[in-house]
Amino acid sequence: RHAYVLDFEVHQPHASWRFARSRIRDLCHGKFSEEDIAFQERIAYRTGLSDETAVCPAIQSGDEANCGIEAARFEYGATCITTISKLFAKTGVSPHQVNFVITNSSLFNPTPSLS
Repeated sequence: RHAYVLDFEVHQPHASWRFARSRIRDLCHGKFSEEDIAFQERIAYRTGLSDETAVCPAIQSGDEANCGIEAARFEYGATCITTISKLFAKTGVSPHQVNFVITNSSLFNPTPSLS
């Protein structure tokens, strides 16, 4: 079998999803040690992340109760579903012609990432 990459599409998040790196300390205060917060700040400033980096609203809220399956479904719908729809429209490819799509959703797959 052959696999082909015909094109790609990148999600453009709403401006409200922007997360300034300076907010990391406030978001983490009381949940992590000072040493851990300092480490997270160093990573944020040294890995190419910017104050324009998008972070989903559930994570920005800082409330672990907001990071459940409903929030993950919201994020996936707002990002992956709309982006895949744009990709199909742009390429003229029908969803029935595709066997798999590779995506990433931070709440469904919270694997640590440096960028």
